[in-house]
Amino acid sequence: MKKTLVALAVLAASGASFAQATISGTVATGFINNLAGTSQGLVSNTAWIGISASEDLGAGTSMSVYFGLNGDGARGAGAYRDDQTMTYKAPAFNVTLASTRSGGNQAGALVAPVSLWDGTFATQNAEVISRAGIDGVVLNVPVGAVTLTGKYVEGAADGAATPGTTSLVAQASYATGPMKIVGAFTSTTFVTAPVADVITTSWDLHGTYDAGFAKVGLGFDSARRGKASGADTTATFFGVSVPVTKELAMGVNYGKRDVSNFAQFGAQYALSKRTSVNLSAGQVTNAATAKFNEYQLLLAHNF
Repeated sequence: MKKTLVALAVLAASGASFAQATISGTVATGFINNLAGTSQGLVSNTAWIGISASEDLGAGTSMSVYFGLNGDGARGAGAYRDDQTMTYKAPAFNVTLASTRSGGNQAGALVAPVSLWDGTFATQNAEVISRAGIDGVVLNVPVGAVTLTGKYVEGAADGAATPGTTSLVAQASYATGPMKIVGAFTSTTFVTAPVADVITTSWDLHGTYDAGFAKVGLGFDSARRGKASGADTTATFFGVSVPVTKELAMGVNYGKRDVSNFAQFGAQYALSKRTSVNLSAGQVTNAATAKFNEYQLLLAHNF
């Protein structure tokens, strides 16, 4: 559930003007064993908060903004910046300015109710799937059940002062009823090529289908940009989530690239509309044939 608060927006000599903002978030605590094999005991796993607001500009147009904060699990640690977006909506299109992290569309196939400390994009999973901090401009044009998207993206390591890459993305998505398909082609220019004969283009996609008794996802990723030509292979992804009862959902995620892979299991039980218990476990095998295991038992509350 989201809470609405009244925030001071503008002070002027003639009086004060106010705008409404909406706050949402999650607080979670659980027992954790991470991919390094370290049992971390009972940990305040997540403290996330998001603030959003919108303004009607008239003539069917509007402006909306979002800003997120994440809290480190350590006591005394500060909150750090999460996603930030500004979106202008018009009847025929919308434009978003975004600061976020992206790993492509293929991860959309991972539909199981999995919540793990190291997660899908952990260092040990980087040989299968990875993501990076980005700033971008996104244009969306809906045409019936299809949405055409164009993106200009600047990418960099988190915290970097200047972008290391610039990318152009052409994307199309199709959504109707229980089915959704998203695919994209990306072309990247590197400020400094990380390797000789570097791969500069890639494409990825995912599709999901909700049959009621189960939701299934399939994903594909070509050889990754930034790798040497011939040194990287394609990746495939699979996910399934099954509503066992009204309160209980269970599922698995799987991803594979070359000899590296990860497998994840998740079970989530809803105690109410906003409070749930999640049990998740995962295993990663990387190119060095090293195996890593993790699990997490988590109590979470959304507001």
